[in-house]
Amino acid sequence: MNPFDYNHPPDAPASGQLYIATVKPFDAVSPSDHQPLARVRYTNGKTFVGRDTVRHIDVHRETGQPVEHWMRIDGYAREIVSQISTLVADGAVSPVACFTELRYHLDADTGWSPAIDALSDEDWAAVQWRVTDLLRTG
Repeated sequence: MNPFDYNHPPDAPASGQLYIATVKPFDAVSPSDHQPLARVRYTNGKTFVGRDTVRHIDVHRETGQPVEHWMRIDGYAREIVSQISTLVADGAVSPVACFTELRYHLDADTGWSPAIDALSDEDWAAVQWRVTDLLRTG
Protein backbone atom coordinates (compact mmCIF):
# COMPACT_ATOMS: atom_id res chain seq x y z
CA MET A 1 0.00 0.00 0.00
CA ASN A 2 1.27 3.45 -0.90
CA PRO A 3 1.52 5.50 2.33
CA PHE A 4 0.05 8.52 0.53
CA ASP A 5 -3.17 6.66 -0.30
CA TYR A 6 -4.68 7.15 3.15
CA ASN A 7 -8.48 7.23 2.97
CA HIS A 8 -9.71 10.15 5.02
CA PRO A 9 -13.16 10.14 6.61
CA PRO A 10 -15.89 11.06 4.10
CA ASP A 11 -16.80 14.19 6.08
CA ALA A 12 -13.29 15.66 5.67
CA PRO A 13 -13.49 18.37 3.02
CA ALA A 14 -11.22 18.24 -0.01
CA SER A 15 -10.80 20.71 -2.77
CA GLY A 16 -11.61 19.85 -6.36
CA GLN A 17 -8.42 21.66 -7.30
CA LEU A 18 -4.89 20.34 -7.06
CA TYR A 19 -2.16 22.31 -5.34
CA ILE A 20 1.59 21.91 -5.05
CA ALA A 21 2.19 20.14 -1.74
CA THR A 22 5.93 19.66 -1.72
CA VAL A 23 9.05 19.42 -3.85
CA LYS A 24 11.94 17.02 -3.27
CA PRO A 25 14.71 19.09 -4.89
CA PHE A 26 17.14 16.29 -5.79
CA ASP A 27 15.14 13.20 -6.68
CA ALA A 28 17.21 11.99 -9.63
CA VAL A 29 19.28 13.04 -12.64
CA SER A 30 17.95 13.10 -16.18
CA PRO A 31 19.61 10.29 -18.16
CA SER A 32 19.50 12.24 -21.42
CA ASP A 33 21.00 15.60 -20.45
CA HIS A 34 22.19 14.92 -16.87
CA GLN A 35 20.04 17.75 -15.47
CA PRO A 36 18.95 17.45 -11.82
CA LEU A 37 15.34 16.38 -11.39
CA ALA A 38 12.89 17.33 -8.67
CA ARG A 39 9.86 15.32 -7.56
CA VAL A 40 6.74 17.48 -7.25
CA ARG A 41 3.87 16.14 -5.12
CA TYR A 42 0.33 17.45 -5.47
CA THR A 43 -2.47 17.64 -2.91
CA ASN A 44 -6.19 18.25 -2.88
CA GLY A 45 -5.73 19.99 0.47
CA LYS A 46 -6.25 16.79 2.42
CA THR A 47 -3.83 14.16 1.14
CA PHE A 48 -1.14 13.60 -1.48
CA VAL A 49 -2.87 12.78 -4.77
CA GLY A 50 -0.13 12.64 -7.38
CA ARG A 51 3.44 13.37 -8.33
CA ASP A 52 5.55 14.41 -11.28
CA THR A 53 9.26 14.59 -11.99
CA VAL A 54 10.53 17.84 -13.50
CA ARG A 55 13.92 19.27 -14.38
CA HIS A 56 15.21 21.95 -12.04
CA ILE A 57 14.99 24.54 -14.80
CA ASP A 58 11.24 23.77 -15.08
CA VAL A 59 10.41 23.84 -11.34
CA HIS A 60 9.53 27.56 -11.38
CA ARG A 61 7.12 27.12 -14.28
CA GLU A 62 5.50 24.09 -12.62
CA THR A 63 5.26 25.41 -9.05
CA GLY A 64 5.41 29.19 -9.28
CA GLN A 65 8.57 29.20 -7.15
CA PRO A 66 12.23 28.76 -8.14
CA VAL A 67 14.07 25.60 -7.12
CA GLU A 68 16.04 27.65 -4.57
CA HIS A 69 12.78 28.33 -2.71
CA TRP A 70 12.05 24.59 -2.52
CA MET A 71 15.62 23.88 -1.41
CA ARG A 72 15.09 26.31 1.48
CA ILE A 73 11.76 24.62 2.35
CA ASP A 74 13.51 21.23 2.19
CA GLY A 75 16.25 22.47 4.53
CA TYR A 76 13.70 23.66 7.11
CA ALA A 77 11.81 20.38 6.84
CA ARG A 78 14.97 18.36 7.35
CA GLU A 79 15.78 20.47 10.41
CA ILE A 80 12.36 19.66 11.87
CA VAL A 81 12.66 15.95 11.01
CA SER A 82 16.00 15.88 12.83
CA GLN A 83 14.40 17.49 15.89
CA ILE A 84 11.50 15.01 15.71
CA SER A 85 14.01 12.14 15.64
CA THR A 86 15.65 13.53 18.77
CA LEU A 87 12.27 13.89 20.51
CA VAL A 88 11.39 10.30 19.60
CA ALA A 89 14.80 8.99 20.73
CA ASP A 90 14.42 10.84 24.05
CA GLY A 91 10.94 9.38 24.52
CA ALA A 92 9.31 12.82 24.50
CA VAL A 93 6.98 11.86 21.62
CA SER A 94 5.90 8.65 19.95
CA PRO A 95 7.07 8.00 16.39
CA VAL A 96 4.98 9.90 13.84
CA ALA A 97 4.43 9.46 10.10
CA CYS A 98 2.72 12.78 9.49
CA PHE A 99 3.39 16.32 10.70
CA THR A 100 -0.18 16.68 11.99
CA GLU A 101 0.37 13.76 14.39
CA LEU A 102 2.79 15.95 16.35
CA ARG A 103 -0.16 18.03 17.51
CA TYR A 104 -1.14 15.17 19.82
CA HIS A 105 2.18 15.61 21.65
CA LEU A 106 3.16 19.29 21.47
CA ASP A 107 2.40 22.69 19.97
CA ALA A 108 3.84 21.91 16.54
CA ASP A 109 3.27 25.41 15.16
CA THR A 110 5.97 27.17 17.20
CA GLY A 111 9.30 26.63 18.87
CA TRP A 112 11.37 25.18 16.04
CA SER A 113 13.84 27.92 15.18
CA PRO A 114 13.48 31.69 14.72
CA ALA A 115 13.75 31.31 10.93
CA ILE A 116 11.06 28.62 10.82
CA ASP A 117 8.79 30.46 13.26
CA ALA A 118 9.03 33.56 11.01
CA LEU A 119 7.86 31.77 7.84
CA SER A 120 4.77 32.99 6.02
CA ASP A 121 1.66 30.81 6.33
CA GLU A 122 2.18 29.53 2.79
CA ASP A 123 5.82 28.60 3.38
CA TRP A 124 4.97 27.04 6.76
CA ALA A 125 2.35 24.84 5.06
CA ALA A 126 4.95 23.80 2.46
CA VAL A 127 7.38 22.87 5.24
CA GLN A 128 4.70 20.75 6.95
CA TRP A 129 3.93 18.89 3.70
CA ARG A 130 7.67 18.31 3.13
CA VAL A 131 8.12 17.06 6.71
CA THR A 132 5.33 14.53 6.13
CA ASP A 133 6.93 13.52 2.83
CA LEU A 134 10.31 13.01 4.54
CA LEU A 135 8.79 11.08 7.46
CA ARG A 136 7.08 8.71 5.05
CA THR A 137 9.65 8.32 2.29
CA GLY A 138 12.96 9.51 3.74
